[in-house]
Amino acid sequence: MLNIGAMDGETFDGTRGYVNGYGWRGLFVEPIPEMFARLVKSFEGRTDVLFEQAAIATVDGEAEMLRMPINFVDDQTVHHAFAGMATLLPARNGMASAEDRAIVEQYGERIRVPCLTLQTLLAKHRVSQVDLLHIDVEGYDWAVLQ
Repeated sequence: MLNIGAMDGETFDGTRGYVNGYGWRGLFVEPIPEMFARLVKSFEGRTDVLFEQAAIATVDGEAEMLRMPINFVDDQTVHHAFAGMATLLPARNGMASAEDRAIVEQYGERIRVPCLTLQTLLAKHRVSQVDLLHIDVEGYDWAVLQ
């Protein structure tokens, strides 16, 4: 199983129950440093999962992401729906709605993150077969698949 945009591995995650309940092996990918740390911690002691701190993009390297810092969610400054929100694209979806634009402008921030292509990611972790692909990348899905 390949989970791209895994966040913390628990919140809003559609794969965790299968990994835990059925022993699925998986590779979890998350670019945001705080979310990646929570992701790894949430699987502490497990040897059947792998992790990569990167955004999946059209080229290897580095890119700027707009994200909502998780501390603003944790202290309830912003709604919990902002948990893990980040995008390589200009603000869209929940980050650009008329209701939320002012919140993102006030609390959102841009950070630099490492990027890998899907091909580079799979080669790096020696993944030759993916039975399930889960993508949650705020509208960047088609670029991941390309």
